[in-house]
Amino acid sequence: MINKKILDYKTLIQWTNAVINASDAFILLCLFEGVSGTNIIAIRDLKESDVNFKDKTVTFNGRTVAVSQKLLSTIEETINEHYLERKDGREFMLEPDGTIIKSYRRINGIRHTPEQKRSWLAQRTNNLLHDLSGNLITMKDVVNKTSVAIAMFLAIIINNFLVLF
Repeated sequence: MINKKILDYKTLIQWTNAVINASDAFILLCLFEGVSGTNIIAIRDLKESDVNFKDKTVTFNGRTVAVSQKLLSTIEETINEHYLERKDGREFMLEPDGTIIKSYRRINGIRHTPEQKRSWLAQRTNNLLHDLSGNLITMKDVVNKTSVAIAMFLAIIINNFLVLF
C-alpha cells in the first residue's frame, strides 16, 4: 500500500517496465516483495552474494525471503548496469562498490558515502513512487466500490427471495 493506495502486481510490473533504469525497477520490486529494512538500508547494502539464484531467495539482516523470477532477473540487470539515466536525459557513470545498486560520482567527482547513498536512494525511491503512483486506486475508492457491490448483491438476493414468495 502506498499513501493509502493499493498497488497490485500487475501495476507493479507496468511500473517496472516504465522506468528507465534497471536499478529503479530493482528498488520497486524489493519494496513490493519485502526485501527492505529501516530507511531502505537493506536495499542499499544488498550484495550479489546475498542472492541465491538457484533457490530464488534473498538474505538480508538475518532474514531469508523468497523472491520472484522477475526480481532475480532485475537483480542481474542491475548488477550489469553501468550508467544511471535521469529524467532530464543526463547520465551518470556508476561505480561498483560491492553492492547491487552501485554508487555514482557526484558532479565534483567525489563518491557518495554510505549515508549519502542511503539519503540519495531514499529520495530516488520517493521520486519514483510519486511519479508512478497517480493511477492507483485509493482505499476510499475500494470502500465505495465494495459498498456498491455489496448493495447490488443484497438487492439481487432480496429480489430473488421476493420472487420465490
